[in-house]
Amino acid sequence: MSFETVDFAVADGVARIRLDRPDARNAMNWQLIRDLRAAAERTVATPGVRAVLLAGTGQSFCAGGDLKEFRAAEDRGQTLFDMAADMHETVRLLRELPVPIVAGIQGFAYGAGLSLALLADVRLAAAGARFNSGFVTVGLTNDTGSTYLLPRLIGWARASDLMLTGRTIDAATALDWGLVTRVVPDDTLEHAALDLAIELSRGPTKALGWIKDLLNRSAANDLITQLRLEQDGISRASRSADADEAFRAFAEKRRPEFTGE
Repeated sequence: MSFETVDFAVADGVARIRLDRPDARNAMNWQLIRDLRAAAERTVATPGVRAVLLAGTGQSFCAGGDLKEFRAAEDRGQTLFDMAADMHETVRLLRELPVPIVAGIQGFAYGAGLSLALLADVRLAAAGARFNSGFVTVGLTNDTGSTYLLPRLIGWARASDLMLTGRTIDAATALDWGLVTRVVPDDTLEHAALDLAIELSRGPTKALGWIKDLLNRSAANDLITQLRLEQDGISRASRSADADEAFRAFAEKRRPEFTGE
């Protein structure tokens, strides 16, 4: 399925969602926001998807919202309210998706672009990537889940620093803070992110999805509740076909071949 501002394809078990407004550094206008939501819906509905790759075409992952379009809006408050509603549905769809998500981040990951990257389970950054919360620099408040996800990822103090000062950090700082998982040379990012997504797509998909669910729930649970969920989860996972395959492979001294079942 083709979209105007998002390149969407499924291959090797990986749904590849690539923002495709390179002349605008993939800044989010109405069309991109709608296309991104539609791509997320398509991902959920497509059988055989076992991992997702989020990426951006051109020099940047996403430079945030399209300020030219915001400025031209007849009713800016209503427009941003409606845009946020669509983006927040995308957040829900991707956050609840029971498969791993990889983000490959180059150039700018600003504003909503940073927020989008936070939805990934693993974030690879090019050495030249730059990160900025962005919203405060144009007199706006954060959306797209960043006030929930960023403090949980890098801590309250650092999240407050980024959101309140609007300062930019480089890839090395993002790695040191835990904002990204790995930093790779600029010219290897595309292949490294895709290779990782394919690797994850060949893993025990149900177990990976349940691990994601446990991690998502952990932020709201006390320890005893989380221990009970872990107990139920490992018991359920042990009954899967992939667990059977893993135990057989261990006994036969070979690598398991997971099917996602």
